[in-house]
Amino acid sequence: SEKTPLIEFWLENSNVSITGKKGNELIVSGSTIQNHANELKNQLSGYKARFEPLEIAYHEAKKNKDTVKISEIESQWHQLYQARNNEVFEFIKNHPDSYLSLYHLVLLSRVKNADLNVIKEAIGGLSSTIQNTDEAKQLLATIKETEDRMQKIAPDFEQPDVNGVMVRLSDY
Repeated sequence: SEKTPLIEFWLENSNVSITGKKGNELIVSGSTIQNHANELKNQLSGYKARFEPLEIAYHEAKKNKDTVKISEIESQWHQLYQARNNEVFEFIKNHPDSYLSLYHLVLLSRVKNADLNVIKEAIGGLSSTIQNTDEAKQLLATIKETEDRMQKIAPDFEQPDVNGVMVRLSDY
C-alpha cells in the first residue's frame, strides 16, 4: 500500500485558500508565510539529493565497521549541513519579519553543538514584532538557561581509571 504523503503548509490570520490537486500537490494562496516556506524549500531543495548518497555510504561503512570511511563521511556530512544552515541563516537575515525565520531559529537551536551566539545574533536581527513574540522570548530564555548550565563548574570527584589508579577530575 502507498504511504500517505505528509504535506506541510503554513496558515496565518488572513484570507488563505487551500486547493488540492491530483496527486500530492497542495496549493496554498494568500499566505505570506507559505510563500516564504516555498521560497526556502526551493532554496534548499538541492541538499536532499546531496545528503542521500552520504546516508547510504554511511550505513554501508557502519555495516563494514570502516571507521576511516565513517569519519570521512561524517566530515562531508558536517560540511554539507553547515552549507545548508548558512543558507537558512541567509534566509532569516533576508526575512526579519517572517515567523518562519523564528521557527527555523528554534530548530537550529536544538541541533547538537548549536552556536548559540549566532542564533542570538540572528534573533537580534529579527523585526521587533517577531522579537516580542512569546516564542522568541522563550527561545532567548532557553538559550540563557543552556549558557548558564554550560558555565557551571562540575563538582570534583574521584574514581579509578582503567588501570585501577584513583584519579580526580581536578587533576585535569
